[in-house]
Amino acid sequence: MFNGQKPFYVQDNSVGAVFLPMHRFHFRWNCADANQQANMNMLRLHKGGYFFPKTLDVADEMGMLMMQETNFRQIIRDPGQCDVDHPVRKKGDHAIPETVEQAKVQRNHPSLVIWSTENEHGVIQENDEITPAVRERAELLLKLNGAFKEMDPTRPTVNNGGTIFMFTDYHKDPRVDILDGHYVNPRVWDNWKKKYNKPCTMGEISLGGPFAWTYQGEVRSMRQRGEDPQPYFWNAVNAAAQYMEGRLRSFRSAELAGLWPFAAMQRYHPFMPVWEGVE
Repeated sequence: MFNGQKPFYVQDNSVGAVFLPMHRFHFRWNCADANQQANMNMLRLHKGGYFFPKTLDVADEMGMLMMQETNFRQIIRDPGQCDVDHPVRKKGDHAIPETVEQAKVQRNHPSLVIWSTENEHGVIQENDEITPAVRERAELLLKLNGAFKEMDPTRPTVNNGGTIFMFTDYHKDPRVDILDGHYVNPRVWDNWKKKYNKPCTMGEISLGGPFAWTYQGEVRSMRQRGEDPQPYFWNAVNAAAQYMEGRLRSFRSAELAGLWPFAAMQRYHPFMPVWEGVE
């Protein structure tokens, strides 16, 4: 319950902390103001939000809810692989107290309502074999969650994209507060209340796979050929928006506890200074 009501968290974009402006007014103008004006009620600072604690000062002032996300996977020197067969570094146990210590200084902010202890460090598919490597990864993440709960027992934790808990019995562990999936099929959430008996969220859903994940390369190629990407952009974004609308309706009808559409426009607009050669 939040303010006496059952909450439904939604936002327009998961802000990548590595792209986050350092100045507090940039954060307010680029992120928080836009979300509030669109009647969104929470921001997730993606992969390393706790590196920018001043953002919580702004959120406190504005009444914007925040999910701070750690950079745990980078701390243990994982070279970016999300598959669970990648060996868990022995540094994992040593990285947990470092991660918690960096987050501890932010726990007194009223805008902070959820700790995202990591991003996609435990990704498996629904029918994957539960190997020893899968269990090792899950147990490491449970240790991480437990350390955060010991540091701050007042807030829930979530493993963003942690399908390792959705598709194993580890979801029954009391250190798992919220089950979260990234880009999963709506069918996965059928009967989730009875199946999990815990809040379930969609931490990332983009504007359709073909648009969201290939558009940067397509625009770059068009620019290199001397073609104007603007007409293509608007056709693509309109088609993707229709796709997204259907997906959002599906997840909302399943009564999930929250949705966080990921990088809906910020990365893919051809007029933003993101790629070389784009004015």
